[in-house]
Parts: sequence; structure tokens; C-alpha cells
Amino acid sequence: MRLTTKVLGGALGAALLAGTVGCNDFISGVPDNTNLLTDVTAAQLFTAVQVTTGFWSESQIARFSAMWMNQLAGTDRQFTAYDQYTFGEQDVDAEFATAYGPGGLVDIRKARAAADSQGMHVLDAILKVHEGYLIGMTASIFGDIPYSEALVPGTPAHLDAQAAVYASVQTLLDGAIVQLGSAATVGEQGILTAREQNFQGNRTKWTQVANTLKARYYMHWVEAQSAGGASAAAANTACAGNCLTKALAAANSGINVAANTWRTVHTGTATETNFWYQFQNDRFGYISGGKVLIDFLKSRSDPRLAIYYTPQTGGTFNGSAPGTSGSDPGTGASQLNTGDGGFAAPGAGIPIASCAENYFIIAEAQYRLGATAAAQAALVSGTQCALVQSGSGATAASVLPAVMPTGAALFQEIMYQKYAALFLNMEAWNDYKRTCMPLLGAAKAGTNIATVPIPGRMYYGLTERQTNPNVPAPDAQPVRNTNDPVSCATVTGLPGA
Repeated sequence: MRLTTKVLGGALGAALLAGTVGCNDFISGVPDNTNLLTDVTAAQLFTAVQVTTGFWSESQIARFSAMWMNQLAGTDRQFTAYDQYTFGEQDVDAEFATAYGPGGLVDIRKARAAADSQGMHVLDAILKVHEGYLIGMTASIFGDIPYSEALVPGTPAHLDAQAAVYASVQTLLDGAIVQLGSAATVGEQGILTAREQNFQGNRTKWTQVANTLKARYYMHWVEAQSAGGASAAAANTACAGNCLTKALAAANSGINVAANTWRTVHTGTATETNFWYQFQNDRFGYISGGKVLIDFLKSRSDPRLAIYYTPQTGGTFNGSAPGTSGSDPGTGASQLNTGDGGFAAPGAGIPIASCAENYFIIAEAQYRLGATAAAQAALVSGTQCALVQSGSGATAASVLPAVMPTGAALFQEIMYQKYAALFLNMEAWNDYKRTCMPLLGAAKAGTNIATVPIPGRMYYGLTERQTNPNVPAPDAQPVRNTNDPVSCATVTGLPGA
């Protein structure tokens, strides 16, 4: 098969293989009542889409993000180079292909067409949320991407401007929210109950997820809108108005309880386990705990420390600092917790969009708008939700400062708590690019982060570049995306560490 984005051959096959690991028995059974199976093809495609979404959110991009944010650190083989920003267009080739290939955009569009032809508006809406996540996050990582022409036959797809992609995704999510306003048919609900892995078609929960994604994408443009000039013009296109106030409005209708958090779905069956668990099993020691997050959690006696990581001999937790992946303590650092109760246990689901993120978006927006009390209240709610999501059983008061901060200290607390909550979620990297939080040092020994900054984007996939003449060569690609006009250049220590 040849996609008009020209994602072909080996990369597409690799993406499909990687994306379908563990999908054999995700749906244990489908009703025998043929009246419920109004469109088997749409239902089967929907299963593939859900598996692909889970793979993509736990893929190599998430590993790079976790290392560059020093939630984790590359401590062996090629991951020591990745940790220090040495990477190429081949390193996320499969991920770029996956966004468009089987289980990605091509199957989402097929499933949406089939659902629409059968009057299944709720299934179509949920598929739109999946598309909004995959395409919105692809644009956040790569910038200008194929979208409007991605599945148009006969010509290689041009790259749409990043702002135009965001605007299209916002419209897509708006449509999903409208469709989720009315109930599914009996037959459609039967398919959703059997096939929809997260909420079994619960319209309230999916509406909240869609609103949280909208809020996330509006926040992606706050930096650009504040920068003025061409950056602000692009932000106006992406947000169709004030990005900050639109983010707050969307988040106010977003995920508000931990039970409504959208997660990847895994089981303890060998072929269905968490991809972080699989990576840790296959490549133990390649990635270890990061010093910045570990030290922050230690400074607060945060119970998530033992949920995220495993202790070293003697029960201590230590992470590898940026730029010291071969030592300090390097391969002796605490490891990702894949055991029972661990964040990356075999059957653990990693949050894709969460109530914690949603409350922290509210907190940041309220802070920027000068509403200190509202920002403080949302900070507490976000921290509490993050602790519930992790299974820690702790209260927000146990990990927040005894005296609620104000001013710049409040902003920093919001962003650090969000950083801790977004463990293993690539959205932490998007937050860093626009806020420069957390405060990170250079990962290349002997350099300063002002001259060798944390990367602002990924290269397009190798196969896409080789087969689509609209994709520029790596050395002709931008260093930063349009929504991230300012590079972080501050090197300071972690407060309280």
C-alpha cells in the first residue's frame, strides 16, 4: 500500500509490527448478536486504532522526552548518545510512519467513514479524539506536517503549517464534542461496550478528554502569542483568538476526576504488557532514573518516588544527572519500577490525558491571568489528582509547601508538580519548550545549555523524507517549531534539592 504521504515499505512495516505487539486479546470477545455488529469493519479498525494510540504514546518519542527532561537518563549503549541529543531522522522513523499508517490516520479515516455511513456518531466522535491526539501531538513534535493532503491520492503530500494543523485539530475536537452530546444507538452502544477499551463509550468521559486535549493544544501556543510578530500571527491562527483564555475555558470542561483519565490499556499477558515494561525487560540498564525528578520527589518525601522507581541497594534512590550518563551514578542509578504496583508494571496504563494535567493547565492559566487564589486552588486539585492517579494514597498537603507560594514561586510550583505528574508523558517536553521548567542543566559535558540547548523538535522520519520531495533534508529543517520561538537558556539548580 502507498500512502500519499509516501510513508512506505520498511518503516511502515516496522511501525505496524511495533504498534500491534500485544493486541491479540485486548478484546476478549465480541457479542454474537449480529444486530449489534452493524459494521464489523469499523469495529475491527477501532481496535487497531486504540492499540496504535497506546503504542505511539509509549514509543521512542516518549523515551527521548523522558531522557531530555531527566525524568529518566540514557545510561547504556546508544541511549547514552540519545541522552546527550545525538539522534537522527532514522530514530523515530517508525513513530512518524505509525501516525499515518495502519492503526493511524489511514485506519482512523476508514473507520470514521464506516461509522458515519452506519449513523454511529459516538464511535465517529471517539475516533476523532484519537485523530486529534495523534495529529496534534505529531505537529507538536515535528512542526509542519502532512495533514490536509495526507490521504489524497495521486501526489506527495505538502507540509501544512503547524498553526493550520492545530486549527484543524481544534475544529475536529469541537465536532467530536458536539457529536458526543447525544446518545448512541443500541447497536452502536453494543460495539462500544465490547470494543472501547477505556470508558466503554461513556460520552461524559470522552467529552472531558476532548476538552483537555483542546486546552493542551491552546497552551502550546501561549509562548508564541506572547512573543509577538509572526509568532503571534501563527498563534492567532492556531487558537482563533486568545490562546490563554481559550485554554482555561476548555480546561474548565475537561477531565476533573482521576477515574476519567485517558490511559493506555495493557494486561499482564506477555503479548499485551506495557511497552515501558517490555523495553525495560529487553534492554535493562539502557535507561535509568533521572536525577532532576528523583531529587525533586525526594525533597518532598513524595510517595511517588517508590512508584516511579526502584531503590538501589540499601533502599536509597539516586538518579543520573544530565551529561553524566556514564557515572553519577550512571548505570547504577535507580531503575524504572516495572514491578507489582509500579508505574510501568506489565498491566499498568500510562496516562495520555489526565485530570492532573487538566487542573495544572487551569492553575497556570489562572496564574498568568493574575488570579492567584484560583491558581493555588487548581494547584492543590492537580496535585491531589496526580497522587490518586499514581495509586499513592497520599494527600496534596503532604507534598506541597506548608505555606502556599505566590508570585514566581507559585508558577514554579505549578510547573514542577505538573512535571512530576506527567511522568513518561511526552507532554512534559512540550511544557518545557514553552516555559523552561523544570530548570535543567546541559546534557553535553563541557557545554552550556544556552549554546547546546535541549532539542526543540524531532527530525522527520527517514522514509518520509526519502520518498516525499516536500520534506526538506535534515540540515534544512528548522531547529525549533513555530509555536516555540524562544530557546530555554537558563542553567540553575533544582530548588530544594
